[in-house]
Amino acid sequence: MATKLDKYTHVIKAVSEKGKTRFSYTNDPDNRIIVLQKAGYTPVEGESSIKSEKFETPMTKDEHKASLNVA
Repeated sequence: MATKLDKYTHVIKAVSEKGKTRFSYTNDPDNRIIVLQKAGYTPVEGESSIKSEKFETPMTKDEHKASLNVA
């Protein structure tokens, strides 16, 4: 089971059937994208497919969220 200290190499941004945007953190993006598609998730607006973003260095979820707020 995942903990707050787990480091991930990729993040996937997708939209649920209810329209909520979700971040999915993973070390296996190809399989995670397949799972999300089967669950009814769609690409974010402006994208033609669900894509993963690779981190330069592995990050925890909190580290990624903090990096989004730095600007």
